[in-house]
Amino acid sequence: MTTEPPAGRDYHLTLKREILESRLPLLCCRQAFLAGLSRRLAAGQQARLQLPKALRDAPLLERLTRLALPRRLAAELAPDRRTFPAALRQQAWQGFIRRLAEHLRGIPHRHCLRAWLRGMFVRGGYLQDPALGYHLEIMIRGRTRQRVFRLVARALRLPFRFCRRRDHVVAYLKGQAGLQRFLRAIEAFDRAMALQDLVAARQLLSDVNRQVNFETANINRAVAAAERQVERLRHLLAEADPEAMSDALRAMAELRVKYPEDSLEKLGQRFTPPLSKSAVNHRLRRLDELYRKLFPAPRQDEPPTKSGS
Repeated sequence: MTTEPPAGRDYHLTLKREILESRLPLLCCRQAFLAGLSRRLAAGQQARLQLPKALRDAPLLERLTRLALPRRLAAELAPDRRTFPAALRQQAWQGFIRRLAEHLRGIPHRHCLRAWLRGMFVRGGYLQDPALGYHLEIMIRGRTRQRVFRLVARALRLPFRFCRRRDHVVAYLKGQAGLQRFLRAIEAFDRAMALQDLVAARQLLSDVNRQVNFETANINRAVAAAERQVERLRHLLAEADPEAMSDALRAMAELRVKYPEDSLEKLGQRFTPPLSKSAVNHRLRRLDELYRKLFPAPRQDEPPTKSGS
């Protein structure tokens, strides 16, 4: 039975597990992956695979050594399945540095750069669940490793930014575009496609909400204008001098007050003979001009009049 990958803060652990369980066919890529994933211990004679505590179960370690690490390493691993002679790490690191130099001189080794970056992410990376936000960071210790990381990021065209946090440097990416490029760089193509689908769904929802808000605002403005027009016509019919309006304008005002929800076309059909939309609109504009003439709005700079003085 298959289970859905956990969401939230366990998202990056699920991605790391997928990386550790994937196969690297070339020896050079396996060495590059080992160079990114391991570090030399303080004693100097041993090195260790830097794995999160949640990813140190025996089946995963056995699969990792079989599918993604140099085959020679399997025979040298200590019983804890993580410690091995530092000479193997030194050999892997020197081989990766040599291929990086060749890549910078024009001999492509992009696959090795990708493998090393995968190891660096598993070793000290964090990727926020894209459903919650777009944030990636990778912790980098040591000046040499920092320089190498900058070269690899530039070669893979990944727009990492850097900041210092205590005794180490953090490389980070923000934004969905940068995360998609990183996921493709470490060959997590399914994750990149899922992120692309998520971004597309969010963009579609945003466009729909924007359109609904736009149409709602237009409707609200139209309703407010119609209510204001009906109120003015009621005022005209009640307060204006009967001689101020012609019979045609009075009939128009009375029908508009009686049928405020009618469109111009439907309102014109209520006359005998029927009026066109242009004629209805023309009479309503004349009524509005008449209202403004008979009941001018007070100027804002005029002081309010005092009643009862």
